[in-house]
Amino acid sequence: MKCKSCGSSINQRMEICKYCKSFNADYRPSRPEPQIIQETIQTQTMPARPSVSPMTTCHRNNRKSVIFLVAITVLTLTVWGVTYAFTNNTLKTPTNLYVNTQSQQLTWTSINNTDQYLIEVSWVDTIYGTTTATTNAIAVGELLSLRPTAFGFISVRVKAQDTTGKYKDSRWSQSTTITMGI
Repeated sequence: MKCKSCGSSINQRMEICKYCKSFNADYRPSRPEPQIIQETIQTQTMPARPSVSPMTTCHRNNRKSVIFLVAITVLTLTVWGVTYAFTNNTLKTPTNLYVNTQSQQLTWTSINNTDQYLIEVSWVDTIYGTTTATTNAIAVGELLSLRPTAFGFISVRVKAQDTTGKYKDSRWSQSTTITMGI
């Protein structure tokens, strides 16, 4: 398109000539035909999306990582649990502590896989001492030797032990009270 005043070429978008500053009244912006618009739209279509977006791949990788971590955790806990079951056998707690007045012995229920029993002698909050026995009985006189006085009360409790290390010590039994010299 040419300017009416100076004859210089003007852009289709310009109404005023940039050289002579004259107004071009005949300027009419051209409109493309509808076909051209359709062709333009067709050529400007979005590129085809990939079948797997990068975000989906990222999520899949995260999902695989989570599944892997869960599997490793389950396997570790299973191995630990099996090992614990075979190496952490705790001996049963002795029960039925009883003082036989005729034989002057303290007896209790025998526990399997026990090498010795630990017997604790105390009164209230004071522990007088401990001694061991290889059977499920001990002479009351041996317990009395742990107390500083010959008269009064003592509290006795027993724990089963395995000196080989295959089994953990049992819990302490419930205490029984023995009256001495009264």
